[in-house]
Amino acid sequence: MYLGRSNYRNRYPIDHRYEYYPWPSVIVAECSRCRAKFEFMTVANPGYPGVVYRQSVPKEILGRGSCTQCSNVSSSLRWPDQAFYKKAIRGGTVWAWNEDYLEILRLRALSSSHSDLSYLKIVPGALFYLARLPKFVVSKANRSSIINWIEKMREKA
Repeated sequence: MYLGRSNYRNRYPIDHRYEYYPWPSVIVAECSRCRAKFEFMTVANPGYPGVVYRQSVPKEILGRGSCTQCSNVSSSLRWPDQAFYKKAIRGGTVWAWNEDYLEILRLRALSSSHSDLSYLKIVPGALFYLARLPKFVVSKANRSSIINWIEKMREKA
């Protein structure tokens, strides 16, 4: 069914658009035993270089990672439950894959007038990530809490 550029082009909105897109090859996760930060290397799909399957994010993400604190080796992640960079805000939970995506989220929360090139200098797939941020993440009501949370996370690192 072709809807064209009429008023009905948004008739079928994308629900849960924050959850559907390919993820990066290195994810910063939280250890399920000791809650420490560790890097998780994802399994690359041959069809998409550097990313894995294009499916819903809350499913298991396959790969390999080991915690440096407790030596726990994991072959899969439950995302976004095991996300290291996550915060519950009004409307839902905001999360970032790793430090680069956290910086992109900070730039987006600080100002909506950034050019696309400033995001692409940090991560090549940044626009795909930003296009799928839900409205509660980019709303003015949550900007200050997101910026404060990101600054605290940057101080920890």
